[in-house]
Amino acid sequence: MRTAVFAALVSLSLGACSTINVMPEDYLAPPQTAYERMPAKVALVVPAQFASYHHVGSPDSLSGSMRTFDFDLGRPMAESLRAHLGAAFTLVPEGQPADVIITPTFESFRFSLDDDNQAAKGALIGVLSMATTQPAAVTDLEMRLDLIDAWGKPAASVRTKGHGVSRGTAMGFNMERSMTISASAAISQASSKAVYLLINDPAFQVAAAGRR
Repeated sequence: MRTAVFAALVSLSLGACSTINVMPEDYLAPPQTAYERMPAKVALVVPAQFASYHHVGSPDSLSGSMRTFDFDLGRPMAESLRAHLGAAFTLVPEGQPADVIITPTFESFRFSLDDDNQAAKGALIGVLSMATTQPAAVTDLEMRLDLIDAWGKPAASVRTKGHGVSRGTAMGFNMERSMTISASAAISQASSKAVYLLINDPAFQVAAAGRR
């Protein structure tokens, strides 16, 4: 028992010294939704600050709080937005004439470990418990899309949210892989919601039709 507890404590302490790089783009899937296409030319203008955005921090849980995660969010979010916007509208390169110009901004990002598995907590207090279910990596993000019409006038702002969950399997829980899958799911969901919000937004409809 003491040997197992010591090993668990050493493992956790070593985790405190490392940064886990999370690359959501490795798990990004193409849009699964068949959007009703609109005859609108849309340009996505991604600011440098957005494209290079990273979120660095620790999750809100005991088993993961000793580790630092570095989420590379900007590039995969921009890639996902381009894919989803291109599935619903005619996506034109930046600088070319467009009915609507869209600029994204990150509003918030949160992540946590839902510790249904209490083994790590038990190790810290000298009690090892059997894992009944695997913990889940949970991520939530919020993003704002600012719209500019063909005349350079602000048209509207749309906020979209994404939520992702990835639980371990019977083979075990890989924290890095689960966080990556969870973040990818949140990014894809936020992109999909963004398209639906745009399609149903009156200000976007007016701008997309070339009207003031």
